[in-house]
Amino acid sequence: GTPIGSGSLSGVTDQIWRWNTETAAWTKYVWYSSRGTTLWAKQGEKVETTDKIPAGETFFFLRAGGAATTSLTLAGAVKQMEGAVSTTVSAMQLAFMANPWPTPIAVKDFSSLYTAGTPAGGGSLSSGTDQIWRWNREASTWTKYFYYSSRGTTLWALQGQKVATEDTIPGGEGFFFQRAGGASQATLTITAPSK
Repeated sequence: GTPIGSGSLSGVTDQIWRWNTETAAWTKYVWYSSRGTTLWAKQGEKVETTDKIPAGETFFFLRAGGAATTSLTLAGAVKQMEGAVSTTVSAMQLAFMANPWPTPIAVKDFSSLYTAGTPAGGGSLSSGTDQIWRWNREASTWTKYFYYSSRGTTLWALQGQKVATEDTIPGGEGFFFQRAGGASQATLTITAPSK
């Protein structure tokens, strides 16, 4: 397919959304198409953006409403299976992260990613618990997990449950991590799997 655009950010134009951790808001880009001019512009602007999406940064691509299905090809070097990617998150901060490796991360093992700080938990999903949010395309809603900690039991559970989830985060998939309110800063490190 081809990009679909209009003169503004609306449901009839292709869009790219990048999460800004500092402002806790989306930076939105639109495929601007008006009077023979076509370009990617920041929301509210009509000039070509010079912004770049850094390698490894997660983003959403939203296809224009009513447009035919299209394939989106991202070209570049494939990340080598070595090293690590770290993200530092403060209390009540929502960080948009991704699993950069071609292997899944078991949600129940998420605690092993903390290289600074420890998981903050409680008896149910709340602002007092660390959380993982994954977008469910089929249901058009968030699947939420939280760090359950009650009466000596600690585990990662699906919202509304108190048992360890068997769900995984596939390689290359983006997700949100929210640090609990009142918790100290935490650093999460996703290390390349063993060869």
